[in-house]
Amino acid sequence: MTRPRKKWSRSLGRTREAHRLRERRPTSALGRRQTLALRNATLWGSVRQETPDPLYWNALRRTWSVGITRRLGRAAPVLLAAPRADADGGVVIRVPVADAPGDALFIAGDFNQWMPVQMQRDGSEWTIRLPIAKGVYHYAFRSARGTWFVPASIPGRRDDGMGGQVAVLLVT
Repeated sequence: MTRPRKKWSRSLGRTREAHRLRERRPTSALGRRQTLALRNATLWGSVRQETPDPLYWNALRRTWSVGITRRLGRAAPVLLAAPRADADGGVVIRVPVADAPGDALFIAGDFNQWMPVQMQRDGSEWTIRLPIAKGVYHYAFRSARGTWFVPASIPGRRDDGMGGQVAVLLVT
């Protein structure tokens, strides 16, 4: 009967020793990562040193990695702040005069069945207040000459699938 106690005390002693070793060993790992942004790719590298673990007989371990990341296809669309409908349910759309020169500017889209409505010149901007309900709408501008376009300064500009541009308006 005394023998099992000795074995028990020995295994208990080993467990205590293992806990003491584990408490003394540093648990942190050292590492460093560097990235370099290129024109259409990212070059990265990392170095890491992990501390040894005497309980599992792991030696000091050092690792390194180098890689390059490249985005394929189009860039992700930029999410822009959506205009909010005012209390009357209207949205004001503004276009700088420098982006749409001429005597008159018209706007048309899903919100008016693509029937052009003339915008008003207000100093250095063309403006219009449209009574639009909440939703997602596509729209474009028409010059006095009849040319359809979307200035680069308009948020939400996309390819319309027919060789032109269209803007996307999200009213919240």
